Amino acid sequence: MKSTASKLLVGLFIVFGSTTSLFSGQSCHCPMPPGGSVSCGKDQIAICDPSDGKCACSCTDVNRDSGKKQYLSVIFSKILGSNITPTQLNSPEYNEQINSFVASGHEYTEQPLGGQSEKAAQATRDCSFEGCRYVTFVFHKKDLSGKEVEVNVSAPEWLASVLKNPL
Repeated sequence: MKSTASKLLVGLFIVFGSTTSLFSGQSCHCPMPPGGSVSCGKDQIAICDPSDGKCACSCTDVNRDSGKKQYLSVIFSKILGSNITPTQLNSPEYNEQINSFVASGHEYTEQPLGGQSEKAAQATRDCSFEGCRYVTFVFHKKDLSGKEVEVNVSAPEWLASVLKNPL
C-alpha cells in the first residue's frame, strides 16, 4: 500500500511540477463576446484581438536584445496587420497610440477574487501557481463595424518595464 501511495505522490509531483512550468508565461483574454484566450511561453507576447468578431489570439517570440521602438514595432505590426517599422513609429500619427498603449499597462497578481476587476479575476483563474503575474496592455482599434474594441497584449515583466520607460 505504501509503495502505491508513494508512486501516486511522485506521479502527482511530476504532473503538477510540469504543469507549473507550462503556465509560467503570459496569458491574455478577449472580452465576451466573443471570448477566448491564449497562454504563451515566458519570452513571448500574448495578443488577443476581437476586432474581426472572433478572438484572434497568438503568441509572438521576443528577445531581450532589442529596444523599446523595436518591441513596439513588433506589437503594432501584429495588431494592425501590416509591417510597422521602428522608424515609422517616430511619426506623429503614432504618438497618441504609443502613449495610450504604454499608459494602459497593468500588472495583475494572484490574490483572492474579492474586489478585483473581471479582467484581473479572469487572469487569476487562469493562473495556476502562487505569485503568477500578468502585465497587460490595451490597444484600441476599430472592429469591422467601426466600433472601438480593446486588443489585449500581455508581456513578460522584463519587456513591460522596457515599454514603460521613456524613450
